Amino acid sequence: MLILVTGFEPFAGDGTNASWEAVRRLPDTLSGGPVTLVRRLLPVSFTRAPEEIARLVDTLRPDAVVCTGLAATRTSVGVETTARNTMAARAPDGDGWCPQDLPLEAGAPQVLHTGLPVGRLVAAVAERGVPVSPSGDAGTFVCNATYFSALRSLAQTRPGPLPVPVPAVFVHLPPEGVLPTDRAVDALLGVLEECAAELWAPSDRTGTLRHGGARAALLRPVVLPLRRAPRIGVSGGIG
Repeated sequence: MLILVTGFEPFAGDGTNASWEAVRRLPDTLSGGPVTLVRRLLPVSFTRAPEEIARLVDTLRPDAVVCTGLAATRTSVGVETTARNTMAARAPDGDGWCPQDLPLEAGAPQVLHTGLPVGRLVAAVAERGVPVSPSGDAGTFVCNATYFSALRSLAQTRPGPLPVPVPAVFVHLPPEGVLPTDRAVDALLGVLEECAAELWAPSDRTGTLRHGGARAALLRPVVLPLRRAPRIGVSGGIG
């Protein structure tokens, strides 16, 4: 399993960005198991950040995407449920662009939602003693634009007769002076481990096992391991 995790570069004259400081300190794998983390730094740009997320989804084909960003006025971690098809900036982005009430993508849905279980993600962070709450407002700045692009790009890699829940989520982190980086790392590990558990779980409600863009019907219940690679036997002509 591969999970793409992103953070943002420093912005507005700051020397660091809490999101990237936490992301870059994440381990390469989770719990010594078959979950690989790919970390990427994004520009604070309405055009370049969404384009880079779309490119990464297309080339890496991750099983999930966890985007992170700085929320300068928050005092707790925010797990975002919703991205909006809107750009409205109070200050210019890193390219000097300050759009006002423009769509991110013409003809796209006005609102997109994560397909991950936000309640369980929040609980996983809270269990680590980090202040956290669900949030339905990712703003209208570059964080929201990046989240919208992640959801759209992942959805397009999962074709099928029925809509497949999109495994992308955005996590807002408070400034480093409010939440130290080691605690922010702990919070992200809680989110990532819960994401992995959700994706490896047998199809709880649909009867379908999913991995990336592939799906297969389960004939009987199965529990997939987190701490080693699964072993799969293939029979018949294709075997």
